[in-house]
Amino acid sequence: MDEVMGDVSLASFTAPVHGRLELSSAFQPIFSPAHRRAVAFEGLIRARDKRGRVVPPLELFSEVPAGETRILLDRQCRSLHVSNFMRFGEERSWLFLNVDPYVAIEGRQYGSFFAGMLRAAGLSPHRVAVELIESPLADEGRLASAMEYYRELGCIIVLDDFGAGHSNFDRIWRLNPDIVKIDREMTRRVTVEPLARRMFNGIVSVLHEAGALVCVEGIETEDEALCATDANADLLQGHYFASPASELPAEDVCRDTFTQLFSSFRAELLEGQARREARLEPYLSARDPRLEPMRPRPGTNWQNKPYFRRAMADPGTIQVTRPYLSVTGPKICVTLSLACEVEGAMFVICADLDLAALAGAAPGRLAT
Repeated sequence: MDEVMGDVSLASFTAPVHGRLELSSAFQPIFSPAHRRAVAFEGLIRARDKRGRVVPPLELFSEVPAGETRILLDRQCRSLHVSNFMRFGEERSWLFLNVDPYVAIEGRQYGSFFAGMLRAAGLSPHRVAVELIESPLADEGRLASAMEYYRELGCIIVLDDFGAGHSNFDRIWRLNPDIVKIDREMTRRVTVEPLARRMFNGIVSVLHEAGALVCVEGIETEDEALCATDANADLLQGHYFASPASELPAEDVCRDTFTQLFSSFRAELLEGQARREARLEPYLSARDPRLEPMRPRPGTNWQNKPYFRRAMADPGTIQVTRPYLSVTGPKICVTLSLACEVEGAMFVICADLDLAALAGAAPGRLAT
C-alpha cells in the first residue's frame, strides 16, 4: 500500500460490490480572484465498472466496507491524483486531495503511507491541501489529532462543505483549518434570499477572523460569483469558471471571465451607491435652512443631551426620549439611543424617528 502506482493515468481496483473498477483523475481549478488565475487544482476520482458504467464517487465510497478495503481505495485514489498531477509539471499550485475522516483516523492501523507516497512522487507536502470531506463522525477529538499528522508534514488543512451537516463553527474551532470551503447550497441561496446574502458576508468575515482563507465552491452563475466577490472570498471554484477535466487548463483560461466579472462587480457597486443616495435624499432635502446654525459641526458635543446621558447610565439598554423638535427636520421626533462598548471604547448610537409618521402608522407598525 505504500507504493506509487505505475500507470499514472488509469488504475484498477477490485471492489467487492462492483467487481473490477477502473479509476482515473479529473482536476477542477480553484481560482484566486486577486490573481485572476488558478492557484490550486482539486483531484476528483472518476470510476467505471467492468460494464463501462460510470460509478458516482458517493456510491463508490458508500458501498465499500470499512476496514482495509476502504483504506486501500482512499489511498489508491490519492496516489493516482498525485501521480497524474505531477506529470503536468505544474510547480506553483496546490493540489487538493479529499480525505475521508474515517481514513484519517483509522489509516495508521494499516501502516504509513502518505509521507512516503509524496516523497516517492517528488511532491512537497506544502503544496498539498488535505481536504477533509463532510461526514458524520462521533469522535471529533480523534479526528483533530489525526489532522495534526498532516499539519506536521507541512500540508494545508482544508475543511469542506462548511454550513452543511456536521461542518459548523464548532468544527472550525476544533480543527483550526487553513482553508474553509463554503457549501454549494449556501452559495446557491445567496442569490435568491437577501437574508442569506447578508449572513453570507458575515460568515466569510468570521471565518477570516478565525484565521482561515475562504473558498466558495459550487459557483455556476455570474450572480453567484458576484456574491462571492462581494463577500471578499479568497478562492472561487465551480463550473462558471472551469469544469473538472483530465488535463489542466491554460493559465489564461478565465481571463475574459474575470474581466467580465469585475466589470459587473463595479457596475453593481455603483448601482448600490445610487440606491443608498436615493434612500437618503428625502432626509437630506428635508433640512430647513433656517436652522442651519444649529446643524452639527466638527467639535459639536451632545453629552449634555438626555438621550446621551441616559444611554451612558445604562449601557446595552435602548433609551427613548420625550418628543422634541429635531434640528435636522425640522420635525417633532423622538430619539432612540444605545450605549455599547467597541474595542474598549464606549460609543452612543442614536436614531431620530418622525413622531407624526409613527403616530400615523398602522397598529403593530411601531414595533417594526
